[in-house]
Amino acid sequence: MYCKKCGKEIPDGAGFCKFCGERVKTDTPAPAESRAFAQISLAPLPAVGKKETQPKKLPVSTSALGLALAALVIVVIAAGLIFAGVGNKSKREIRQAKKYLEEGNYEEAWGCCERVLEKDRRYVEAYLVCADIHIGREAYNDAIEILDEYLETANEKELKKYKENFDEKREEIYHARVEVYLTRADERMAMDAYSDALAEVNKYMRAAGTEEIEEYGEMFDEKREEIYRAQGEALAGVWQLNYDICNLIPKGSTGSYTIPMDTVPILLEFDSAGGLYLSIEQDYFDGMRQILSDFATAAAAAVTRSSLGGKAAGWVTDLATGLLADNAGVSYSYDVAEDRLYCTNAEGEEESYLFEINGAALTIQSCSEEKYYLDFPLELKRAE
Repeated sequence: MYCKKCGKEIPDGAGFCKFCGERVKTDTPAPAESRAFAQISLAPLPAVGKKETQPKKLPVSTSALGLALAALVIVVIAAGLIFAGVGNKSKREIRQAKKYLEEGNYEEAWGCCERVLEKDRRYVEAYLVCADIHIGREAYNDAIEILDEYLETANEKELKKYKENFDEKREEIYHARVEVYLTRADERMAMDAYSDALAEVNKYMRAAGTEEIEEYGEMFDEKREEIYRAQGEALAGVWQLNYDICNLIPKGSTGSYTIPMDTVPILLEFDSAGGLYLSIEQDYFDGMRQILSDFATAAAAAVTRSSLGGKAAGWVTDLATGLLADNAGVSYSYDVAEDRLYCTNAEGEEESYLFEINGAALTIQSCSEEKYYLDFPLELKRAE
């Protein structure tokens, strides 16, 4: 049976409708027409001549879904607007960073990039600009590290999209470092500062990575050889050593010696043909002839008595102990190989020395294992 009020089916014999609470008379069943009307009582009557259709009733869940979809659309639009705002701000920061970079204001440029990366750690252009900042500061290893920082955490999609950009930037870093160190080496050579030029080459070789050295190391090997050749040529000329002649007396030797002078000016003349001539500066020798002669005799005797025996001080000792009396000088032949000076006396005995020229200064360091009484390294100045 059906409720007359709401039209819903209720159990036969029920006294009340369990849906609307209406009292039910059980003696007269509700006709089908009444039941149908009760079900569509809110629908308009069908037009004459048209087939009557019952409208579909939307469930409550569909309405809720519509509201949810609408809210989602609003959230997406809002997020898009926010993201677009952040993206535009990041672009402005990067443009400003590049402007600071052109001005050489690395600190402000770095600050712009930091603000961008605080919002988006995957913002590629910020990493590339950071690398440019390090290049400007000549911090080339830092530039490489900032690139690696991104690449080490990049996913496959990012690597496919950006790796070429990072490889190009890495090559730019390599080229910048090579150019800087080669230019510095050339500048030092132009000032006859060959030891400083070699230092620039060695700095590069220490700083560059394996991959970089494999690509550019040969250029620096050639530059080193060029510096060695130039330094060997610059050796030609006259150099003065202010030598403390007291060094010729072995420590612990007997006797007392008083010298009325601090140093003796010894001249080393290198000619381009490979000849080396040692002598005392003539004006000095003329004024101190007798004192030098007396001391040479005493020094030679002290060396002879020394338990160490043998040659006391190489080619400088030969001059000071044997030839001071008449300032005859000593002749040698010399040869240069890279940064080594090889001197050969008349008896064919050879001694080797490391040497380097830095402007008007020549430094000589003995390579011999003999016990010398010279205070190495020897510091000489180019004679005027």
